Amino acid sequence: MVCFAASAGGAGDWGKLVKSLLGTGLSAALTAAIVVATHPPVKPAIAEVGLTALSAPLPATVLTLEGGLVGLQNLVPFTQLQLRGDLCDPPDTCQAVDYDAWPLGQHYNEQGAKRVISAIGAIRALPDATGPITLFGHSQGGQVIYAALRRWAANPASAPDPSSLSWVSIGNPENNFGGRAATPLPADSPYLGTEVIRQYDGWADWPTDPTNLLAVANAAVGMSNTHVFGYFDVDLNDPENIRYTPDKADGTPGNITYVFVPTPVLPLIAATGLLAPLLNPILDPVLRPIIEKGYQRPIGPVGASATPAVGPNPAAAQSAAAAQSNSVAQSNSEAQSSSAAQSARADRSPAAPQPAEVARSAAAPDLGSAIAAAPALPDQAGAVLGDEPRQVHQRRAVGPERQGRAARQVRADRTAD
Repeated sequence: MVCFAASAGGAGDWGKLVKSLLGTGLSAALTAAIVVATHPPVKPAIAEVGLTALSAPLPATVLTLEGGLVGLQNLVPFTQLQLRGDLCDPPDTCQAVDYDAWPLGQHYNEQGAKRVISAIGAIRALPDATGPITLFGHSQGGQVIYAALRRWAANPASAPDPSSLSWVSIGNPENNFGGRAATPLPADSPYLGTEVIRQYDGWADWPTDPTNLLAVANAAVGMSNTHVFGYFDVDLNDPENIRYTPDKADGTPGNITYVFVPTPVLPLIAATGLLAPLLNPILDPVLRPIIEKGYQRPIGPVGASATPAVGPNPAAAQSAAAAQSNSVAQSNSEAQSSSAAQSARADRSPAAPQPAEVARSAAAPDLGSAIAAAPALPDQAGAVLGDEPRQVHQRRAVGPERQGRAARQVRADRTAD
């Protein structure tokens, strides 16, 4: 209608129309300015959420370390892509620590530890560097973390504050349970850590029995496929994972949580490539039980899923069997003679405790799990980690608002403890 009126009225009418519209616009703008000045907009209740914001965990700086040989290049930080990249999600930031990643012994690991300590010092020298630091290493990168932890244990005066530093290691050949070149950490290390072990990763999950040739061959293949590619898609909040935390030497809960990630396809079968989906249903039920006999993990044998071959929960299964035996014996005692009743009562006596108890989370984000009275496990060097059964305590996991974040999980575990 405006266009029609303008075209019908000629240029003079068009000028009047433009002036009218401009006047109307200026009038509306002036009115809005007066309203805003006299009635300012209501601001969000920042003061009410301020306490919550202050109590939230500060963003972490994650120092990442590459594995052997891969770390010789500083172009692609593969470690930052591991665990689905969760540790590098905002607001956390990842920073690569370069070192000579030659897998030729502790000499290069010690050099890497010096680089880590220098990087921590550089971060703490920044004016506003108050957030926590997380060390994150894959393979030899995990060994570098261990070297730094040993340095701090030998010289606590120069060590970082344990409340502001934690670590996550994946596929570490030095882990106490299954490491190919196990070098135990200080038993009472004050730094909260998470050690992720992928089943059949030959560097991190080496068979205990070297005479089990099938297990050795499977782990040897796992050194190349499972170890290299098996951690990219790992979700630390997956309820299929098995978590266990050994005690310290004094019996108090330890600071290292081991996260055991099941591998659904054996490395030997996965090496067949396109044939693996066809062969796995046929060969896995035959090969896996034999391979699992070559391991003495504190969590017991594990099947194709996270369910242990000895049962989902040995202690729970034992209790259920005892309860069922009690019920059956009680029914039989009413119909049988006194001698049969005595036999039933004998059958109802508690069974001997199992050497280990596996606790698995029912759903994320509650990932706490425990192993009660886990047996001592010899490392690869032949040293026994403990003469008495280790007690393993349940740890609380990160809340749902930070689900999937290992760095947050480590700090949430410390807060909960």
